Amino acid sequence: MQKQREILTNVHKNVDQKAQAAKKAGVKHWNGMKLEMTPNGLVVDGKPAATAEETKETTTYQQGLYTFIAYKNGKLAVMDDKGVFKGYAK
Repeated sequence: MQKQREILTNVHKNVDQKAQAAKKAGVKHWNGMKLEMTPNGLVVDGKPAATAEETKETTTYQQGLYTFIAYKNGKLAVMDDKGVFKGYAK
């Protein structure tokens, strides 16, 4: 019985964990756009967004016709060029 436990323990140590890496952290989607949070800021479909404003709880980015509000809790809100809230990226 002890030998079987040792074998199972060694097998679990040598197996690569791939399921946890399936969802990339910091990547969200909205209206067909890929929004990725990087250490340098927000990247929208491979193009960096300009930092418009930083506060204690949010950072606001602008890219094209949209404004993106990145909250410290991980939410990412989207507004159009007229300042109308469009929704949260998922």
